[in-house]
Amino acid sequence: MTVERHISLPRMETGQKGKVVDISGGQGVVKRLAAMGIRAGQTITKKESVFARGPVVVRVNSADVAIGYGMAEKVLVEVEEA
Repeated sequence: MTVERHISLPRMETGQKGKVVDISGGQGVVKRLAAMGIRAGQTITKKESVFARGPVVVRVNSADVAIGYGMAEKVLVEVEEA
């Protein structure tokens, strides 16, 4: 069985930790996420997500941040082994 290690933010399990490896968006998306503390190399924890393409809540440093589904899909994360 193959386990994906790099997945988009919405595909992470609730409570799972990982390191941001890439943001596949334009300069505006990258800047907006950086203003929230989400940038390549940053460790984040998925707190929760709303069913049916709703916002995704992640913990960055000591703050919880809500990101829209479309923007969250652009964040590629290397998940930590459990």
